Amino acid sequence: MSLQSLISVGFTVSIFLGVLAVGLRVAPADLHYLLDKPSRLVQSLFAMNIMAPIVAVMVCKMFSLHPAVIVALVTLAIAPVGALFSQAMLPLVTPGHFAYARGLFFASTVLSIALTPLAVELIQVIFGGDVHVDPLAVAKVVVGSVLVPLGIGFAIAQ
Repeated sequence: MSLQSLISVGFTVSIFLGVLAVGLRVAPADLHYLLDKPSRLVQSLFAMNIMAPIVAVMVCKMFSLHPAVIVALVTLAIAPVGALFSQAMLPLVTPGHFAYARGLFFASTVLSIALTPLAVELIQVIFGGDVHVDPLAVAKVVVGSVLVPLGIGFAIAQ
């Protein structure tokens, strides 16, 4: 096995275990706490899934950035990285409301199945170019790398 293959497997396993750990920490009470505050949920999801990519695209359009920096900023803005935040980040996200933060991470991860491919498609329209990424291919990656380990972790914890 080549070094590149080992690194790829290492990243895949790392992401799988990180998302599995999030699933292990989420309790049904966290989801109930989240759903009891629907307006706050909508505001949070709007900020994470609409505003963050818009700001990233605006920064990329306003400044003459290296193409690698553009790809990195936009990818981080649309990626379902909420599930990969460490437990140490929760006090910064919602001070004193850990149940809400865990529920929000869970909800944003589940919604990323639809939102990530949509964001990829919209950003391709904004930046143009000849490269096309199939939204179904992106959805498959999100399901396999995020939703499956999240569901397994949640099921184990119950």
